[in-house]
Amino acid sequence: MSIKILIIDDEPNILKVATIRLSKAGYEVITANDGVKGLELASTAHPNLILLDLNLPELSGAEVCRLLKNNNELKHIPVIVLSASAEDIKDKALNIGADDFVIKPYSPAELLTKIGQLLTRDTHGDTPNNKDIETVINNTDAQVKELIPFFIQEKNKDLELLKQSLETGDYATIQRIGHNLRGSGTMFGIEQISQLGIKLESAGKDKNPRIIKPLVEQLSVIIVKIETLLLKR
Repeated sequence: MSIKILIIDDEPNILKVATIRLSKAGYEVITANDGVKGLELASTAHPNLILLDLNLPELSGAEVCRLLKNNNELKHIPVIVLSASAEDIKDKALNIGADDFVIKPYSPAELLTKIGQLLTRDTHGDTPNNKDIETVINNTDAQVKELIPFFIQEKNKDLELLKQSLETGDYATIQRIGHNLRGSGTMFGIEQISQLGIKLESAGKDKNPRIIKPLVEQLSVIIVKIETLLLKR
């Protein structure tokens, strides 16, 4: 069963681009261009996550979020609010019950990472980060697929640098590489790498070699698996 994301935004271009990005990442996408339609779809289409613009016609995004979170049948759905204003957005998001926020204009990597984090927290089963790597690569857009060998070449360099940094106790470098893995893994739809990046960034910040070492080993296994799949093409 696919993961369904509802986007509620009145800007057609944002709806179009976000739909393409999320679809390529393996999600089923449904859209609404105002708050009233968004609430209707939330009730009838049963999305797994909602992206909600705060500045909506007819019914504001803030009010939509409050209504969602006050509805016993809908309050479990994670909501990421989208806003063009950075002023007090964190407090605003928390006050209306949102689970996270993204400031426009945002990068696809940032959005996909936050979506992945919330779905990992709140759902089980066939989420994109649980998909088999071979399935992800086979279903990747042809233009993106051509870039995967270069991506893996860079990750091999990261892997060697991680091993060196672990030996020398260079946790700042480990944290930086983890941060980069988080975004680049998500952009290529390889959520296993993205999730490892999140854990590496956290472990590097905590300076915890006992956690870092098995994560580096896991990254090595994933890279070898992808290289093997590429050789079969």
